[in-house]
Amino acid sequence: MKILLVQKFSIIEPLGLMVVAKAMMDQGHEVQYHLYKTDGYISFEGIGNPEEFDIIGFSTYTGNHNEVYLTCDALRTVDVITVIGGPHATFFHKEAKEYADYVFRGESVVSFPLMDDKKTYKLVDANELIPDREVFYKYSPEHRNNRIKNIMTSFGCPFTCSYCYNSLYIELYEKLKVRLRSVDSVVEEAKTLDCDLIFFQDDFFGYKRGWLEEFNQKWDKRPYHAQMRIETLDDDKIRLLKESGCVSVTIAIESYDEEYRDKVLNRKMKNDVIFHNCKKILDAGMELRTEQMLGLPNTTFEDELKILKFNCEIKPTIAWTSIFQPYRGTVLGEYCVTNNLYEGNNEDVASSFFKETVLNYPQERKDEIKKLQSIFAMCAHIPNGWEYAEQIVKYGNDNLKEHLYSILYKT
Repeated sequence: MKILLVQKFSIIEPLGLMVVAKAMMDQGHEVQYHLYKTDGYISFEGIGNPEEFDIIGFSTYTGNHNEVYLTCDALRTVDVITVIGGPHATFFHKEAKEYADYVFRGESVVSFPLMDDKKTYKLVDANELIPDREVFYKYSPEHRNNRIKNIMTSFGCPFTCSYCYNSLYIELYEKLKVRLRSVDSVVEEAKTLDCDLIFFQDDFFGYKRGWLEEFNQKWDKRPYHAQMRIETLDDDKIRLLKESGCVSVTIAIESYDEEYRDKVLNRKMKNDVIFHNCKKILDAGMELRTEQMLGLPNTTFEDELKILKFNCEIKPTIAWTSIFQPYRGTVLGEYCVTNNLYEGNNEDVASSFFKETVLNYPQERKDEIKKLQSIFAMCAHIPNGWEYAEQIVKYGNDNLKEHLYSILYKT
């Protein structure tokens, strides 16, 4: 069969799509890719007539599902089978089935294109989840030329944060565990990559200490970036990261208030542990990216200034900051609906984490969130940056914003 796989463009390689493509090619199917960049109806300009394909498969996440639905609806007049998979289709499969011929829940590597969407297929061995790059790079020179390449060493997450769909995956797949690839398979995949930095996209890199120890022995010390759970780090793990070639780490803080983080976000992390482990990462010579969310339910601007102040004290390399989106189906998304903070059904959720809040906040609060997100990273690099942020956001001191920007970035 001739199959077209479609996903919205991101500079991060679409590893899920590439894994499905590799499995299809191994079965003898012809696969093409289409990574679109525009919002709204997905144009196939430059791809060819949709009727040339036997199947068009769309990978979708909450926030870009509307454009996938719109396109599938338009393709009903064309003699082609439409398929929707990905995170949004997994948890809203009945809704997605209204628009596509078939919908796949969960992992589609062994199911697609068998066309039986009445069951959830089993998870496969992690060592079989190898992405296609040979064909993919022909269709995406931007990814081929990018000096950062992406690898997954594990699949799944042992945690159940309330704003994440992971808790629903656990319900979908009974006794779901993190699946680790062998260190040897990861090393072999890396040998095929021409790049300056490898970004391990795992939810939790080095989940098991024994795996990390073996990785340290076998990895060729190539520079890499890893995403970690800060509360699980200790001196030995930080040493293993540094020795094996890790040059930078991402950790998520999300909120400053410990009780809020524990009771609402289901993240049991103490501020002193976060602070000290972040300092250890930086002292070891690795760069650090922190992550936090603004506009969380029932939080205030003052709460957000506290997480900014915390970042000013930690002094991360990058203070990455998003705006909370109440994804329906997640624990926190449903909490927002129950408590009249959100009246939608994901139809108004943006495809970006950085645009605006959709919660039922007063306009003044919405403006605070949007303004603070735009200057958070900058102010995190300035001593007393939270005080400058308050001046800019609360009192509209844009001249101060431009002044700080010019000092930091020497414009």
